[in-house]
Amino acid sequence: MVLVIEQFGPIGRQEPPKWNFILEKGDKITKVQVESGYVVDSLSFEILEPSGNVKTIWPDGTVSGKIKFVDAKTSANEANTIDLVGERITQISGLEGDLYNSQHAVQLLIHTDFTPEGYGPFGDKTDTTNLKGFKSPATSTEPIVGFFGVTSTYRGGSIGVYISKDTSKMLS
Repeated sequence: MVLVIEQFGPIGRQEPPKWNFILEKGDKITKVQVESGYVVDSLSFEILEPSGNVKTIWPDGTVSGKIKFVDAKTSANEANTIDLVGERITQISGLEGDLYNSQHAVQLLIHTDFTPEGYGPFGDKTDTTNLKGFKSPATSTEPIVGFFGVTSTYRGGSIGVYISKDTSKMLS
C-alpha cells in the first residue's frame, strides 16, 4: 500500500495556512469545536493518541493537554462542539463568500461515516455576498487525516483538509 496525503483547499482566503495538523498513525479526532457567527470563525480539535493521551489543537495552531469544550455564546456568537467518538470525518462542505470585502469560509458542514448528511451548518451567512458552494472529495475509505487554515481575531479566513490516498489502487 502506498499512501499519499493530498490537500483540498483552502476554502476562503487564498493565503498560506497559519495553522495545520496531520494526524499521526493511530490518532483519532474525538471532538471538533466550531465557532461561528456571520461566517465560520474558528475550529478547535481534540485528538486521542494511541497511548490514551488527549491533546487539543486550538485555532491559532497551539497544542495543549485535554481541555473540555463547552457549547456556549462566544465573541463569535456560537460555539458548537461535535463529539466524534467512534466516528470518522469523511468530508467537509458548505459555502464560501465575501464578508465586508474579505473572502471567508461562510458556512461549514462536517460529514462523518455515521452522519453522512453532516453536522451543521455552522455560520449564518449574515451580510455575506458572492456565495459559492464547496465540497471536499468524499472519503468513505480514504479518511481526512488533518486540517489547515487561517484565522484572525474574530473571523476564520480559510479552511482546508488533508486526505490520505492509497495510490497503489491506481497503479494496478
